[in-house]
Amino acid sequence: FRSRDTNGISIHGNSPQMLQWRVEGVEVPNPNHFADITEAGGGVFTSLNGTVLANSDFLTGAMPAEFGNALSGAFDMKMRVGNNTKYEHAVQVGTLGVDFASEGPLGKNTKASYLVNYRYSFLEIAKKLHAINMEKETLDYQDLSFKLNMPTTKAGTFAVWFTGLIDNYENEVPDVSDWETLWDMNDSWSRQRNCAVGLNHTYRFKNGGTLHSSVAYTGAYTRLAMNNYDEQMTQTPGADGRNAQWNVVISTQHQLKLSSHL
Repeated sequence: FRSRDTNGISIHGNSPQMLQWRVEGVEVPNPNHFADITEAGGGVFTSLNGTVLANSDFLTGAMPAEFGNALSGAFDMKMRVGNNTKYEHAVQVGTLGVDFASEGPLGKNTKASYLVNYRYSFLEIAKKLHAINMEKETLDYQDLSFKLNMPTTKAGTFAVWFTGLIDNYENEVPDVSDWETLWDMNDSWSRQRNCAVGLNHTYRFKNGGTLHSSVAYTGAYTRLAMNNYDEQMTQTPGADGRNAQWNVVISTQHQLKLSSHL
């Protein structure tokens, strides 16, 4: 079940906060813009868009042992490999933002490639160009994702990846003459930072087994506040919160199919 106004995912009636988010097999903080503000475990939309995403795994229960810290399900988002034969560039403009994407080989006579995507808030650009009227509200967000894929002849494949976002929201209290509901009697703001960077290594043995290792650093920071006002515009603090987390993740996994039954 997906919430109507956010991308919080509820599985079997569980809170969206119980869903584990992963990028390239590494557990990461909620990778959504304005995450955990409108709904615990949800956000507005993901910082990874279709330009960089490959086929991803979405598990709704009965998960393998490698998935810990997940009570409802797991969403493991994979980043695709960039084109290693020719350069491709794109610019897209949509209601979510302005995207700049590029991919191509890292050099001549190599199968290594890069993939990068940057997005900036369309609403904030339109506000600065005076195309829309948002004098009392700021919805400023941006995100960056990239992946460097470097296969070798004998040592396996190395990949360096990154995903990060910066969110700024501000809602100023309107003039007293414009108040219609209790929501009009307060202001609020939030600042969010989120990032994950990792190094993955995949090695395939001649007997068919696969060794997958990764080292990653993840971090997230949220600061938000809200103030209430009366008709004399006297300010009263209503909420003030701050949350920060960072992790170093190291994992190694060996997979081998011995037979059709084992």
